[in-house]
Amino acid sequence: MQSRLLKNILSVSGVLILVKALGFFKQMVIAGIFGANAETDLINLSYGFIGDIQYLLVQVMLTAVVSVYIHVKEETQNEAGQFASDTLCAGTIVVAAISATIFMLSPWISKLLAPSYSQELSSQLGGYIRLFSPILIPLVWMAVFHALLNSNKRFIPGQLEGLYQSVILVIVIILGAPYLGVDSLVIGYWLYATFSAGFLGYQARTYLRKSSRNPFRNPQVRSLLAMVGPLSIGYGAVYINQMVDKILVSGGWDGHCHELCRYTFQSGRDTDLLPLLRALCPCNRIYFAGKGTGCGPTDRTGDFGSGDSAAACHCDRSKPGGRHSPAHIWPRRI
Repeated sequence: MQSRLLKNILSVSGVLILVKALGFFKQMVIAGIFGANAETDLINLSYGFIGDIQYLLVQVMLTAVVSVYIHVKEETQNEAGQFASDTLCAGTIVVAAISATIFMLSPWISKLLAPSYSQELSSQLGGYIRLFSPILIPLVWMAVFHALLNSNKRFIPGQLEGLYQSVILVIVIILGAPYLGVDSLVIGYWLYATFSAGFLGYQARTYLRKSSRNPFRNPQVRSLLAMVGPLSIGYGAVYINQMVDKILVSGGWDGHCHELCRYTFQSGRDTDLLPLLRALCPCNRIYFAGKGTGCGPTDRTGDFGSGDSAAACHCDRSKPGGRHSPAHIWPRRI
């Protein structure tokens, strides 16, 4: 029993390490092809907003669905399957209403996320939010399937979601960037959500049973919905800081929000991290801001000197597939 538990822990840990490594590689590919600019800001702000809702859905479902499903499963397997199907149906209806609300409120949401944006950029951000709002439907399917698999002690498929995203995005970007530019990111995120929902649904299909009743009349679903409210408030508090961060950084330079090609140093003694900075942001020159310096490029290159310092790498490309612009690395106080 202990050896099996240890094997499961090591398996999940290995998958998480692989997912993180591929996620790092994905960031390097995106940074290398697109750099950091206003267009990548718009996509990352809009999908980041939807992504926060996705993580909230996953946490709520993993907590609420797992507990109710296991309790129902102890009574009858068939009832548990009907509960799973009713949960999937009810979740789809609720999230479809949320998606429609986000779609209609996108102009106000874009102003909230980036209050310093011009009218043109704010309008473009609202357009991306509308493009991503329906993606919440396959994302909630993923959350329900993930919870069902975890309830039946099948942890690996759900942990592979990050792997699917990294692989799909890298392939779509490499193949589509020369023709679609940054819009290939939008296609990649949609393909990731569609594929992951389909794959996890296939894995969890044996735990679903046909149900012909109104899902909201299922007493277990009602119990689930009663848990969702308090859980959403609790887990939602975690993402308030992330939302504030997005609002703050949206007022920086073009590409400031796009953290994929930016590496920040907290200490002037971290010179051993220079190779990583160059790998993440392969520009021609690197600028550093020492203690007391203001924002903007300095003539100090390659040496941090003494005292606290902070340097942020900002790469940009004039167009997808083009060469790096000479040096777009600007120090920022942390």
